[in-house]
Amino acid sequence: MCVGPGGEQCSCVDCLGYPTCTPCTDDGTCAVQEGCFCADCVVAKNVCESCTNDGICYATAEECICPDCVGVGPCP
Repeated sequence: MCVGPGGEQCSCVDCLGYPTCTPCTDDGTCAVQEGCFCADCVVAKNVCESCTNDGICYATAEECICPDCVGVGPCP
């Protein structure tokens, strides 16, 4: 599990998909590596429609409204 800022680096495999390690490109297309919180992905809702509820916020597949993501990284 990714420890996040101050812990593991984003290059660690544990941090793949972690919100603070998931950049936004904002080019009109929701890319696979972008987080569901990114402007392009908020518009493309079909990419981020499910919550896994496994204790890990996987930002490239789960929205900020998912219980695992609330309060993590850029999610309010």
